[in-house]
Amino acid sequence: MNKDLELLKEKVKPYLDDVRQKMEPLGQELHAGAQERLQQLRERLAPLGEQVRDRARTHVEMLRQVLEPYSDKVRQRLAERLQALRDRGGVGLSELRDKAGARLRELREQAQPVLEDLRSGLLPLWESLKVGFLLGIDQLSEEPTGQ
Repeated sequence: MNKDLELLKEKVKPYLDDVRQKMEPLGQELHAGAQERLQQLRERLAPLGEQVRDRARTHVEMLRQVLEPYSDKVRQRLAERLQALRDRGGVGLSELRDKAGARLRELREQAQPVLEDLRSGLLPLWESLKVGFLLGIDQLSEEPTGQ
């Protein structure tokens, strides 16, 4: 049986080699075409990505500016409470922890509308990026590869 298998291998090997030689250039062409399309897609989407990034940075900076007074107040209050705690020698630590938790909840409640505004501003940008990406993929899939 091994002899039959070896004989079969010897007879089939030239055909397999021939098919491999013919298919290898086709595979290389397909790979090169895919790489080219991917590069075109990157070039088309780069400006959109940069625009989304810039707008997100603008929104984040606005959020920082809006929240800065609140965070300064919280830092100041916590520093005062910490100093008072040090002055009292640790008495009322749980009371201080409760008050700090309440202050943080207040900050969260005050920041919530700003965060919602930021979210509502970024959602259209996200949708625009998604649509642009899908259109770019559709356009690339419709273009002939030049083969």
